[in-house]
Amino acid sequence: MQILKLLPLIGISAGLLTHNPNTGLNHNVNYKTPAVATTADIQQTGTGSFTLKGQLPAKFDSPLFIHIYYINSEGRYTNDSCVFNKGAFEFKGSVSNPETATLVIQGPGYSPRDERRQLWLEAGIDITLKSDDHLKTSIVSNSQLNVDQEQLNAILQPYADQSKAIMTAYRKALKTPGEKAAKKKYNDDDRKASDGRDAAIRKFIRDNPNSYLSLEELNAMTGDTKVSHADFKSMYDSLSASVKNTEDGKTIGLFVANRDVVVVGSMAPAFIQNDVNGKPVSLSSFRGKYVFVDFWASWCVPCREENPDVVKAYNKFKSDNFTMLGVSLDNKSSKAAWLKAIKTDKLSWTQVCDLKGWNNDAAGLYAVRAVPANFLIDPHGKIVATDIEGAALETTLNKLLKQTK
Repeated sequence: MQILKLLPLIGISAGLLTHNPNTGLNHNVNYKTPAVATTADIQQTGTGSFTLKGQLPAKFDSPLFIHIYYINSEGRYTNDSCVFNKGAFEFKGSVSNPETATLVIQGPGYSPRDERRQLWLEAGIDITLKSDDHLKTSIVSNSQLNVDQEQLNAILQPYADQSKAIMTAYRKALKTPGEKAAKKKYNDDDRKASDGRDAAIRKFIRDNPNSYLSLEELNAMTGDTKVSHADFKSMYDSLSASVKNTEDGKTIGLFVANRDVVVVGSMAPAFIQNDVNGKPVSLSSFRGKYVFVDFWASWCVPCREENPDVVKAYNKFKSDNFTMLGVSLDNKSSKAAWLKAIKTDKLSWTQVCDLKGWNNDAAGLYAVRAVPANFLIDPHGKIVATDIEGAALETTLNKLLKQTK
């Protein structure tokens, strides 16, 4: 699944289940972006300065230096550095919203992989960082949000260990008679571990309504088809007013409101976009038929992997008062790739695109923040199903179209 981040960043423990076509394995990928620091009152929504002071053992001294990477208050990616002074270092800067930062030690005897740490920065918050041995084991003070992050990391560590053990067991079975069975066991076990991890994150969100981290973790679920809109909305509603009233909280609130309009049972929002020949096509022109509105893009690997099932369903039901409408999130620079993908994947139904990428107008109407995404609309223009994946599309269509015969 390709996801558009609603907020400036995705939470440090955000994860997605992806598929590796080379191994045939599903794999839970963790996006380890640093975390933010905030208190129950979360009032730092405007531009403000921060200071980060660190003290490591004296062995970390000149000529060793430390880098910091983060997004500053102007929205620019910032790379600053300073030389250690007997383990001490200090950074100053400004951020407009809670932002993640990565610290990396470099110099003689150290590579960027050896010593690194992620943490949250906040407007108006001065942070201290101390350690008696390594940067990666340092403790952050004066930052409730970083405390929250450490708490969540501890909660999720058993699932990370479990996933590692599952992968180790599978690798041992490679190129043995039991490889096929091991692959199935890997996918099953990894899915269970992923589900357990997701459940732990949901519990964290509900147990920590005052934490900005809960908002970040909720943002990471945007577009995740395993999370129903009802559950997503319930978790958002459980957040405190102070969290909801942050800039990012309002952004997610708007997403929830927009998504309310396109739930099952709602009338599908109308839109018009140009097809591959530049001819305007309106959704309303398909009224009277079941229409599968499929949001995708040429650069979206999961979309392309899903296309064989979509093509199969189209060819099976195209004569049964059913059709499809593809809506691409490609942009002007990828127009040629879009047209090529249509031909390569044998997508013979109507395809439209306004070449605005993630700012596609139809995607905005349907609150699409991840692809693939889809909506099945009945002959009266009502949404009857959403985010149908794989073979489930054929099963759903079989059931619906059988009822109309």
